[in-house]
Amino acid sequence: MSATQSLVRFIVDTGLESLPDGAVDATKIGIIDGVANMLAGSTQPLADIVGRYVDDLGGTPDSSVVGRGYRTSPFQAAFANGVFLHCLDFEIQGHPPTHGTSACLPPALALAERVGASGKTLLEAYLVGWEVQARLRAASSRANLRGYHPPGIFGPIGAAAASSKVLGLDSGQVEMALGIAASHTGGLTANTGTMVKSTHPGNAARTGVEAALLARDGFVSRDAILEAS
Repeated sequence: MSATQSLVRFIVDTGLESLPDGAVDATKIGIIDGVANMLAGSTQPLADIVGRYVDDLGGTPDSSVVGRGYRTSPFQAAFANGVFLHCLDFEIQGHPPTHGTSACLPPALALAERVGASGKTLLEAYLVGWEVQARLRAASSRANLRGYHPPGIFGPIGAAAASSKVLGLDSGQVEMALGIAASHTGGLTANTGTMVKSTHPGNAARTGVEAALLARDGFVSRDAILEAS
């Protein structure tokens, strides 16, 4: 089984009933912490800019933009909320660092609101998104990522995993979603210290939603994307 196939199986098959209590408790803490960070970030100056930008774009009123008093399309809400969550840099950190919450929680929330997903599904989506992103980051620990911000590199794939879980995609669709998301990775550390840094998880969140929705409707990417050269 390839690495991509292993991640796909993990995304599709993982459920709360198969996890130890400690993992479920940690997932709940991560979500609570993420929502708190989104609320705090929504009061910052950059949130006014992003909030106006997303509002001006319009969109179906399916998903809430935190602290802004309106709803928009899931991928735009995921972008804005991802920016808000990351901007203060107070979110729970992984090791090696990936900022998994700001990339994975906003897309899960946005799609869960749209489709009326259960709290159980939201927990599973956040958990698998975080775990996929963390596994990829750990696997790259000896790689030279100089110049690149990890949430921009690994976040889109983690966000696609979380989004796929909310939508209940099958194995083939999940594999396509990961392939789509992988083509939208990036993010330069040169922008650390500016507002742009917060768009790296925001863009990852938006990409994850888009990748999962496209894959659900039959959009095709390269399979076994992690093995592609």
